[in-house]
Amino acid sequence: MDYNLNNSVEFTKETKRNAIKAFSRVHGAAAAYLIFGIVLIYIAQFVTMALVGADELLALAENPYYIWGLQVGAMYLVAFPLFLLMVRNLPSAQRERGDMSLKEFGYIFLISEAIMLIGSIFSNWLTSLVSGILGYEIPNTTSDIISATPLWLIILVVVVIGPIVEEMIFRKIFIDKLSVYGDRLAIIVSAFAFGLFHGNLYQLFYATALGLVLGYVYTKTRRSVYNCLLHIAINFMGSVPAVLCQDSINRLNALPEGALIEGDLVADYYLVMGISAMQYLLAFAGVVIFIVATSRRTWSFSRECDIEIPVLSRPRVVVFNAGTIFFLIICIAQCLSSLFLV
Repeated sequence: MDYNLNNSVEFTKETKRNAIKAFSRVHGAAAAYLIFGIVLIYIAQFVTMALVGADELLALAENPYYIWGLQVGAMYLVAFPLFLLMVRNLPSAQRERGDMSLKEFGYIFLISEAIMLIGSIFSNWLTSLVSGILGYEIPNTTSDIISATPLWLIILVVVVIGPIVEEMIFRKIFIDKLSVYGDRLAIIVSAFAFGLFHGNLYQLFYATALGLVLGYVYTKTRRSVYNCLLHIAINFMGSVPAVLCQDSINRLNALPEGALIEGDLVADYYLVMGISAMQYLLAFAGVVIFIVATSRRTWSFSRECDIEIPVLSRPRVVVFNAGTIFFLIICIAQCLSSLFLV
């Protein structure tokens, strides 16, 4: 069943129940995706330990092929189809498809780069503050795993497969199913779900902000290809340059304090500084573009809505339902575990 934009529906008790069901089902499916995938990973690790022993499992836990193999197998090949199965019968909003010029796509990419850089700086500051309160350094597990992974595997999983699956979940499904109750509301809900889904302080804030940008792109075009390409470009810039200069960073960090940079280390220095300068320039351009576009009011967020949820009913419909509460509990538990289980 699809809702047609031309036939506005009055918000009655029945439509309220349907709205609660939609928000609960989508968030509940996302929670089930997380739980089912995590459980499968633990089962796979238990089976591995039974076959090869605890010591060998500890060794495998540092093997990027084993780590990413579990991720792809459990989350993408098994849990993702389960997610799709859980939401298949929910109605979707009908919207006209649009296009995006290469110029506009480039502008949005630069704005995304600014969000990534500013968000990362803020997240690192906040994490350092929390680390000081807790008395130990909170590890950036995702960054640590990526830095130990071969480049081709990063490109395959982190740059390509991961973004495509996430766009299908948080833009294609979340927004298609929830746009019935307003495109803007769907963008906001999907963005917060996307940020919480990452389950750690390092990614929470900039992932939420990027979720708003990706949601804007999807509601503007209703074509997942733009979102996937943008997300792929963002992940590429957020991972591949760092991996390319990781060895250079390690060699420079190994220098005694105050030592001169000379010999082969000069090339390492210029490589690291060049990549860093490039990222800052891209982010600066993104800030300028955002300010200019905002001042000229060139942003046009969709106001389309089939069923308007009254303001006083929104907390009950959007947040205080079984699926959303379950999703929040799972995501908050993940975030807390990243802080305390070190």
